[in-house]
Amino acid sequence: MTRHALDRRDRVLADLAGGSPSPATLAELAAAARAVLAGDVDTLDRALLVTDRARRDEHLRRAAELIDAPRPSARARAEALLSEIERFAAAVWARARHLDAPPADWSQLRRELWFAFRAAADEMPQSVRQAERLLRHENDAMSHSAD
Repeated sequence: MTRHALDRRDRVLADLAGGSPSPATLAELAAAARAVLAGDVDTLDRALLVTDRARRDEHLRRAAELIDAPRPSARARAEALLSEIERFAAAVWARARHLDAPPADWSQLRRELWFAFRAAADEMPQSVRQAERLLRHENDAMSHSAD
């Protein structure tokens, strides 16, 4: 397990123990609970130790579900997701990266992208092929950088 994952877990637990958890902490805890309930992991502790990339992938897949693709194909969904990622990176992320949580008045799509960027902004899909792999749940979606 990475030091970063352990630090994140400890931060979430300390924030909860403090009695007024931040919106970001509540979102991380909710995502961890969903992972346990879905059977992806067996304990809440393991869910809180999920890697940044897995967290990013979860939020990008949710974002993709919120996008109306022009055609009902996997490639069209991947193209639409990549377009939204590029738009968010160019127009929103620089101003929003310092926030503790996405604003409540943002769309669910923008909120999912914020959480994905927060988890791994430097590891966003750069090609349609990478986005397609991510949407197919392939573990090595980013390992083929020549796509």
